[in-house]
Amino acid sequence: MSEDEMRNMAMDLVTIITCNQSVNALAFAFYLPDSELPGWGPTAGRAEWAPYGEWVRADNVRAGDYSRHQLRIWNYK
Repeated sequence: MSEDEMRNMAMDLVTIITCNQSVNALAFAFYLPDSELPGWGPTAGRAEWAPYGEWVRADNVRAGDYSRHQLRIWNYK
């Protein structure tokens, strides 16, 4: 999975989730097709959509205020 594919998938999910509820941050894990679950964590990459792209800052904003949110991708390939 490319970084662009992860980014597009994560942003699609962000749109779906935030249309239905207010959140402070979201995290997504990406797995390769032949990964054993449960394993040691994501095998393809992960993404965090949070204030300034930093999960640890999620409590610095009120749920539903996405003005400072950024998507951060880690591609493990």
